[in-house]
Order: sequence, then structure tokens, then C-alpha cells
Amino acid sequence: MGIPLLFSRPYEGFLAALIMLWLAACALSSAAAGQAHQPQQAAEEVQRLTSECEQGKYASCSDLGGIHAHGRGVSKDEARAAAFYQRACDAGRTLACGKPKKPVQ
Repeated sequence: MGIPLLFSRPYEGFLAALIMLWLAACALSSAAAGQAHQPQQAAEEVQRLTSECEQGKYASCSDLGGIHAHGRGVSKDEARAAAFYQRACDAGRTLACGKPKKPVQ
């Protein structure tokens, strides 16, 4: 008894390796494409939320507070975050009141 072969025909192993390389290349290109669009998507999201906040959609003001507090797609800016949270709080969005909170040290 010999060792069982994974592939019975010589070209099957080559085809399997070729398919695996193709799948890996597709995954890498998809990941790179997603990263390339993230800054643009973040900028568009901030622009959309800012417009909505100015129109009186105060949930968007609260969302902008979170974006600026955590630096998601923008520079981290606690003063700006606090201003957006305060605007939302003044409009009755109670979850935004008192944010951002400083961590206990």
C-alpha cells in the first residue's frame, strides 16, 4: 500500500494552487480597496451629519460628538465633540447630556 495522493492527476494540484492564489489576490485587493475609500467615506459622513445637525436633526449632532470624541475619520477634538453633544443635549437628546465624560484615573 502506498501513500494516498491528495490529487489523482498531476494538473489537479496545480489547479488547486492556482485557485488558492487567485482567491488570496482577490481578498487582498478587496481589503486594499476598502481601505482606500475609508477616508473619503468618513469625510462624506461628517459632511452629511453636519448638514443634518444644522437642519435640526439633533441625533446627527450627537453622532458628530461621538465622531470627534473618538477621532473616527477626523482629528480627535474633545472641545468640538463637547459642542456637538451640548447642542444635542440642549435640543432634548438626553443621552448626549454630560458627554464627553473624562475617564476615571
